[in-house]
Amino acid sequence: GALPALKPFAPGDPGVERCKRLAQGFLFADRTATIRVVHMHPVVRVLQKGHIAVGADDLHVEAQPFGDLTLIVQRFREQHLGIEKQHRRRPAGVHHRAVRRGLPHRDQFPLHRVLPFGELRATTTSGFGTLWLAPRLPKLYEQYPDLKVDLMLEERVLDLPMREADVAIRMKEPSQADLIRKKLMMIRMCLFATPDYLDEYGTPMDIEQIESHRLICQNTNSDQVGAGRNLVQHLMTYDIRSLLTVNNYFGVLQGVLHNLGIGVLPDYVTQDFPDLVRVLPDLESADVPVFLAYPEELRHSQRVSAFKDFVQEEIISYRKQLRDKQNP
Repeated sequence: GALPALKPFAPGDPGVERCKRLAQGFLFADRTATIRVVHMHPVVRVLQKGHIAVGADDLHVEAQPFGDLTLIVQRFREQHLGIEKQHRRRPAGVHHRAVRRGLPHRDQFPLHRVLPFGELRATTTSGFGTLWLAPRLPKLYEQYPDLKVDLMLEERVLDLPMREADVAIRMKEPSQADLIRKKLMMIRMCLFATPDYLDEYGTPMDIEQIESHRLICQNTNSDQVGAGRNLVQHLMTYDIRSLLTVNNYFGVLQGVLHNLGIGVLPDYVTQDFPDLVRVLPDLESADVPVFLAYPEELRHSQRVSAFKDFVQEEIISYRKQLRDKQNP
């Protein structure tokens, strides 16, 4: 039920015991020092002021170093209620009132940076998710170990305004007007093969010679970016001797790595598989824009900001690697 109207605790008041249980998750300077019980009455009041209507017995917040009571309240709101922080101007004198009411002032404790935590629902295509994003996620978890990422890989465009996902990486610019979007990079679909395959079967020097090789690509009827489909359709106009079609780029990559043939793959695969050889360098798809998007209402979300910054840093690293490769 909702928290009742609060009154000062009297000696022997059973509310003290309830607040002892309430205090179990609230840690400040270290993980062993809890807030004194005398401070719990103002804490509950602050929670009530934040429109958190839960029974004190049901309140559980993961232990974490804090330096500010408001961060404790926000942690509870995000972790258990899914309420993102609302950035409003704090009324003047709020800290003075808090001290008079018995709240521990932030200067009494060492300040710690509270890292983003909780669930983040991210979506992207199966190709980009398996070939580019997933291999880089260890870096994200290294920076933010308390994040819980739900990565949804599918070609269907999820409805971000309806909160089917929190953030998306898409292979085209989002059409919804109420989304914040950031163009990350441009990619192209190209032909790749392993050195072992080319040593055994030879390297085609023009597109007509592709007929004597096995082509590995996505089926033109499967969901994929239009530029990739157009390239495959162009290649199919030639009399391909042998063909392997897969419904995602991860499968195409596995076929190429196992020396099955020449595959149609996004150009960014060379960052993680530098031994792949570009075949027919003049043959490639049109540019495919890659966008990161999220709802306007999540513009202040720490989880979304952490994910966005992580992806952008990885994109910058990728671009630098391309420049170094082009200009050794």
